[in-house]
Amino acid sequence: MSAVSLLPLLFKAHVLGSTSAKVALAIGNHSGSRLVDAFIAVRNRENALTKQYWTGRISPCQFQISAARLTEYRNRLLETNGPWNKGETFDGLLSRVSNRQPFNASSSAVDALHAMMSPMHRVVRGKEALVTAFWAGELNDFATFHREVDQLASYQAQCSPPTWLAYQPILNLLAMHTPADSNFNVQAKVLKTFTEKLRGMSQ
Repeated sequence: MSAVSLLPLLFKAHVLGSTSAKVALAIGNHSGSRLVDAFIAVRNRENALTKQYWTGRISPCQFQISAARLTEYRNRLLETNGPWNKGETFDGLLSRVSNRQPFNASSSAVDALHAMMSPMHRVVRGKEALVTAFWAGELNDFATFHREVDQLASYQAQCSPPTWLAYQPILNLLAMHTPADSNFNVQAKVLKTFTEKLRGMSQ
C-alpha cells in the first residue's frame, strides 16, 4: 500500500480515532506499534461496549452486532482461521463481559447474556458460520472441512469422536443451503464425498 493511499486511513485512525482504520493499518504491516495500537483500540471499544451493555444504553441485539464486529477485528489481527476458532473468539468476548457484570445489573441483561453464552446458541452460531464459510469457498480443502465439521459435531454431541447422528443435522443444513449456481460445484463435491465417507463409517 502506497504512502498516498495510506493517508485516508491514517487520518481516520489518528485524527478520528477509528478502530477499523487502525486494524486495517495493522494488517499485513510489520510495524509492531501499529499492531499494538490496533489491539488497544479493540480493547477500548470492548470496554466501552461492556459498559454500554450493563448500563442498559444498548439492547442485547445491538450488543451482539457490535460484539460481532469487534470479534471480526480481533480475528483479523490474530489471523484466526476457521469458523469454529473465530466463534471461540466471540465466546471469549462474551465471557469477559460476563466477568464484569455489576452487582446491580438488571435481570433482563443478565438473562440475555447467559442465553447468548448457552451451548444451544453456540451451536446455532457455529452452524451459521460453517454454512457461510463453506459456501464462500473457504473450506474447499477436504481435511479443513472435516476438521470444522468434526469440531462442531463434537461440541454438539458432547462426546469424542462424535457419532453419525451428531454429523447428520450439520450435513443436512449445508445441503439445504446448496446454491443452484454451478460455480459451487467444488463445495458440492466436498460435501458429497464427506457424506459418503461418513455413511460408510456408520455401517
